[in-house]
Amino acid sequence: MDDGTPTDPENLLICGLLIALLEVVDCIDLRCEMYLDNGTTHSIREDGCFSIPYDASMLVTAAWTIE
Repeated sequence: MDDGTPTDPENLLICGLLIALLEVVDCIDLRCEMYLDNGTTHSIREDGCFSIPYDASMLVTAAWTIE
């Protein structure tokens, strides 16, 4: 363990919780993108569904955007 930096599962949990809270207050059509190690992005939330890539270790879970 390091100096308290959130782990990948913790970052994914926080992202999911924020999306759930936004949906509770009637935000619709939420989209969340995370960067991959190769510099591209992956939509982990789109059209009401979560989509984690097969190789989740490629996700840079500390950098994501919710739209």
